[in-house]
Amino acid sequence: MLQEGIVHVTLAKILVAYDDVHYERSVAMDENIKVSSQGMRLSKFCLQPDTPSSCRLFEAIVSHCVPVIASDQIELPFEDEIDYAQFSIFFSFKEALKPGYMVNELRNFPKEKWIEMWK
Repeated sequence: MLQEGIVHVTLAKILVAYDDVHYERSVAMDENIKVSSQGMRLSKFCLQPDTPSSCRLFEAIVSHCVPVIASDQIELPFEDEIDYAQFSIFFSFKEALKPGYMVNELRNFPKEKWIEMWK
């Protein structure tokens, strides 16, 4: 099982290579939260790497940014009541950490399906 910190660092190294991908790693301070929320509202997809306790997942949802959850065994809040698959995309750690795989899958994601999830 990969540790959360290793996943974050590896994802950052992979995603920094793309000009059209904004990967932000910041400390939760007022200004950082504001900038992050603005970025989510301008994005089609928002990465949530295995941090169910983070409020980023809910910020993504209210920002109409489709959450992209990278995890092997995430337990999401209220998952017995909420079908996250209706509005989120899931990747295993292996998929997310394979250079190019996740970005290519998201670039090829059907627009109609994205609109449905976005709504």
